[in-house]
Amino acid sequence: MNLNHTEEQKLIIESLRGIVKKHGTLLPDERRALFVPADEMEIELRHSGFLDLAEQDGMGALEAVLVVEELSASARVIEVGASLLVAPQLSVSVPGPVALIRSSDIHKPHRFLPKANTALVLLESENDVAILDLASIKVHTVDTILGYPFGTFASVPDLDRAPRAGSASGDVMRKWWRLAIAAECSGAIRSATEFTTDYVKDRVVFGRPLGAFQALQHRLAHCHKLSNGLHWLLMRAAWSEAEVDAALVALYAQQHIQQIVFDLHQFNGAMGMTLEHALHFWTYRLRALQGELGGFNEQALAAAKILWSGDKSPCALPELMRGDC
Repeated sequence: MNLNHTEEQKLIIESLRGIVKKHGTLLPDERRALFVPADEMEIELRHSGFLDLAEQDGMGALEAVLVVEELSASARVIEVGASLLVAPQLSVSVPGPVALIRSSDIHKPHRFLPKANTALVLLESENDVAILDLASIKVHTVDTILGYPFGTFASVPDLDRAPRAGSASGDVMRKWWRLAIAAECSGAIRSATEFTTDYVKDRVVFGRPLGAFQALQHRLAHCHKLSNGLHWLLMRAAWSEAEVDAALVALYAQQHIQQIVFDLHQFNGAMGMTLEHALHFWTYRLRALQGELGGFNEQALAAAKILWSGDKSPCALPELMRGDC
């Protein structure tokens, strides 16, 4: 089945790809970094209205997911998943960047925490969300190869005194956090796959381009298939806003990261193991996303609980896709 975006969505994608390309050139020192910030690109995106797209008339979650996906395709790192998808759905107005944290993991390093102005903490036992203003909370930066700025709290904040998002907000945060994970994975996987496709066309081995070898073609085509499938699962989940679709698309994304990263690094050969080669800007980020919010095991358990909890009978995939479950 061939699916298409609407004309408005195509315009959003085209505009975002133009901005990403404009700021895509990396300086020699940047190419050897573990992650590269997107300060200038963020300014242009803010002036263009993309960072508050979900709040504009005629725009919604589907368009916001497209923004997160496209910006995650950049080699530069920008926090958009939490501030564009999660926070608006909680109906809280907080300054970004935003860090997302589970209360059970609060002592661990967290993505974007050193850069964040706000942290949203999922209170798992209470099904609520605590809102932390980070202006007065000390954070230590953590050195890591995982492609994002990571940090830890100098001391665990008192969550009991923090403002709350409201009853049942925990379920809302989980759903949109899963969509944010999937959107970031989708953008990174697409760019890493396209980068590798270009590389194997130019890299000559034994007098032939690497891309001419059939075994490599088949495996790279499989990576493209996974990338394309993830994109359309993501579009369905953003359109339906159903908890089960969010869990399934996050499961799909996290479940396939290991194989995709392995294949793409192998196709890039020895160059793929160096920082001068840009592949790591996407694959290291994917490794960080692979275990977020409990990893694919937790997403699978969440989907199973939604589909088959209580008195529900097992639901076949065709019935699920028709909305009969």
